Amino acid sequence: MQILMKAVDAKVASLICELGLCYWLPSQAKNMGLELDEEEALRWFRRSAELGYGKAFSYIGKVTAQNGDIPAAMAAWERAAQPCNCCASRPCLHSTFDFS
Repeated sequence: MQILMKAVDAKVASLICELGLCYWLPSQAKNMGLELDEEEALRWFRRSAELGYGKAFSYIGKVTAQNGDIPAAMAAWERAAQPCNCCASRPCLHSTFDFS
């Protein structure tokens, strides 16, 4: 967990997104000794998305769709389909939809 918190301080978007997964996915929460907390997961996904990490938008879409907010999910998925900041000059590898 210390490494992930250092990533937050350093604004490493991919690892901030991973922190969100630690609160959202049962297996990761258990491995990290955390309770599942969808709001906390969304908070970290949004922080990662604010830094331009495309995959975070995909997770935001999944969470909001599960909660029945289909328009918000569609907006997040549309953003996820766009190149993220780190891949602006080439095909984006991070914005691919992850439906695991």
